Amino acid sequence: MTHRTALLLALFSTACDFGKSADNHDDEEWEEDGEWDGSTETPWDDGSVPDGPAGTDDIDTDGGDADGIPDADGLDGEHFDADADADADSDGSDHTDVDSDGGSHDTGSSDDTGSSDDTGSSDHDGSSDDDGCDDDGCDDDGSADSYEFESRFIEGASSVSYSGQIFRHTLIQELRGYIGELTERVDEEGSFEPGDATSGLLYYFDFSDSDGDDELRFAPEDALQTRFADIGGGAGLVGKIAGNDAATDHRDWATEFSGFPVAGTTSPESLVQHWFTEIDDRTIERLYGSGDDYPVYLSNNGVDRRQLINIFLQGAVSFSQGTDDYLDDDIDGKGLLADNTAAVDGKPYSSLEHNWDAAFAYFGACRNYGSLTATEIKANENDANGDGAIDLLSEYVWGASMNVAKRDVGSEGVYDMTGDMWTGFYTGREIISGADGALSEEELDTVRVARDLAISTWEKAIAATVAHYINDLIAEITVYGDASYSFADLAKHWSAAKGYALWFQFNPHSPMTDEQFSTLHELLGWTSPNHLPGSGEDDMAYIYIAELEDARTLLGEVYGFDEGVLEDW
Repeated sequence: MTHRTALLLALFSTACDFGKSADNHDDEEWEEDGEWDGSTETPWDDGSVPDGPAGTDDIDTDGGDADGIPDADGLDGEHFDADADADADSDGSDHTDVDSDGGSHDTGSSDDTGSSDDTGSSDHDGSSDDDGCDDDGCDDDGSADSYEFESRFIEGASSVSYSGQIFRHTLIQELRGYIGELTERVDEEGSFEPGDATSGLLYYFDFSDSDGDDELRFAPEDALQTRFADIGGGAGLVGKIAGNDAATDHRDWATEFSGFPVAGTTSPESLVQHWFTEIDDRTIERLYGSGDDYPVYLSNNGVDRRQLINIFLQGAVSFSQGTDDYLDDDIDGKGLLADNTAAVDGKPYSSLEHNWDAAFAYFGACRNYGSLTATEIKANENDANGDGAIDLLSEYVWGASMNVAKRDVGSEGVYDMTGDMWTGFYTGREIISGADGALSEEELDTVRVARDLAISTWEKAIAATVAHYINDLIAEITVYGDASYSFADLAKHWSAAKGYALWFQFNPHSPMTDEQFSTLHELLGWTSPNHLPGSGEDDMAYIYIAELEDARTLLGEVYGFDEGVLEDW
């Protein structure tokens, strides 16, 4: 553990340089937090280090999403069908990046309903580094490239369990697929009444375990699990969205939520309900031939509500739960201050182990994330045990873990955020398991460092994704008047950038200040793009491009991105 601890401290020093500009935190501020002290000295003497994901030798160099490999940012292609095409990101049918949580962070008990997520997925050829890790999660050669940790309480059992989190990932993915097919259903069935679409949306948002036998409709074709109950159950999305699971919230989300100011929305839940109502209204308009001919989720002012709902839920549920609930350390008995001495209600894990694993699951990585290259992660075809099926609980790549890989690939080797994420999550868990009881102050401080590396990199990848869609939005505005211009794509890119930009407020450790957050959203547009090309004021398009470039620059300053990569993502 000594070598890994030393590596963590050194790596986080580098991550701070990359992820937090000097304008946000000075050395004294970090020292007061008991974390990084500004030193870049490497405190180990034999040079041994553990591997993260296996390098980027074979990454593609397309700088983005036009390579025929599904994305995880929530976007699909040019058509308005429910399935994803080559440009898909977190859609409901192709390989995506949706999010889910499971387990009460109060007690450490999981939302598992008997379905096993301990599949023992095998590692792909991760390189060995003889880092001294123990048998938990290591190959025979000692390399730590699989998130597997044996139970200290039940012999032969795994202590890793997070089916509830994957269940919520699945709900978000299925919700997105349902929204995508609504337009076709309205056109073909012609029997929608006011409130019908809202009821369909609430089926996923406020899911009932009594519907657990219903089939998954937008999972990968080769998924091992075919029903909701095959994955898990418990609290649905509405119960876990920021503000509704408030024991550890760092803000009062009923009064301090910001970024999308529309009448009647005072919290993350109310904003989602607002978008549901708008979609419901659009279904009735379409049914009776009033309004425009856009899909029911697309507005004539450039807002794609399918994208917004999908991406916002990933932030308001998964990122919020992961960073603010499970990995924070501001309330006794919660998060990193949970008990590590006893098993939870006969489970094979302690409360602290489960909290850490829940955050890992919210991030969305597969169990063998550490053995895969960024390109392999991006492909999301990880049949790790070779059984011909993709286990959604252990082999599939969900949520932000896909964004991280895609931005690594787009940086053409400049960044290794996949490696930093793996190092942070794996190392923290190894320390927690290795303590075999209550953590010492030194161990807890090192776990905090691992936590900081993981969540700072998590947020950096989201900031990079906002920059990516700003670049796409600028490109779409620029080609207005050409045959290649697509209003739907413009709305899609704006909504993706906007949706991800709403995430930053949910991280209590975010380097982005409230003032920077407000400036970012003012530059993007509070509730729709600040300007649409073709609206009669052509000079405004150039002004809006300049505002978008300013927004991108702000991201570069806050997160320390390389300027060339920032413009090319």
